[in-house]
Amino acid sequence: VDSGNMPALPSVNVELPPNPSGLTVLVGLTDLHFGAAGWKDEVGTENNRELCRARALATVDRLIAMVLAFGVPVRWILPVGSDNFHSDTDLGTTTKGTPLDLDGSFARSFIEGCSLYEEMICRLIAVAPVWLRAMPGNHDRIAAMMATHWLEARFHSDDRVEVGHPAHQRSYDLIGRTLVGLNHGDTAKDEKLASVMPVEEPELWGKSRHRLLFTGHLHTDKANEYAGVRVIHMPSLATSDRWHWRQLYVGNTKACSAYLIDDNDGLVATLPIQPPEVTHGRA
Repeated sequence: VDSGNMPALPSVNVELPPNPSGLTVLVGLTDLHFGAAGWKDEVGTENNRELCRARALATVDRLIAMVLAFGVPVRWILPVGSDNFHSDTDLGTTTKGTPLDLDGSFARSFIEGCSLYEEMICRLIAVAPVWLRAMPGNHDRIAAMMATHWLEARFHSDDRVEVGHPAHQRSYDLIGRTLVGLNHGDTAKDEKLASVMPVEEPELWGKSRHRLLFTGHLHTDKANEYAGVRVIHMPSLATSDRWHWRQLYVGNTKACSAYLIDDNDGLVATLPIQPPEVTHGRA
């Protein structure tokens, strides 16, 4: 990509309510699988890059509107990766080499996927600053790292965007009295992920009263608690491809949840935002 010919980032204006909410909002966008292909006659729903993009942007717009009912957030946290990119290699496979049904080449899906991230970030920063955190998944372990670098360069002059280390497999942030962790969830069971939190971040652990660990991977909305760490599996907006359809992984509610985290009280609300019906794009 010739950076000198990159289009200007869009300017987004949002009418804001008068009072800040004091809340940090984690935008639970995970497992979008941008670049996946699905044929309605074979897997029940049509899917391609255009439909996926439209579904993601419409859902983020709806999420922002729902959050603003609580006031203006202090910041957003947006994961980068976590299988939001469907493939990770030039051969069109996952990181480990599993073949995939793709709508376009890896290069096209990656570049357009990064542009989709840019559009979502521009919508979010019109309201509040954004923290980007790498969250590599089993479909996009390399793509997530590259996309984090891409976005760091793209927004390097914008102090509303703060980017975490692109190579981290697990990230942690202290939000007031809440320790917030992110991990895709494909390499270890929930209890193990919860147990390493105080080991990896003893200082932040000691300063926190509430501990939250957000994961993806399972395309479902559920939560468990282990020794004071609440492990939250975030839902997915993805539709079925052939593999999921044939394995009967169908029927889960499609959503992107907003998690509202108060400085003192921790997680105070979860807003599961279901996508509006998307009718444009290739059918």
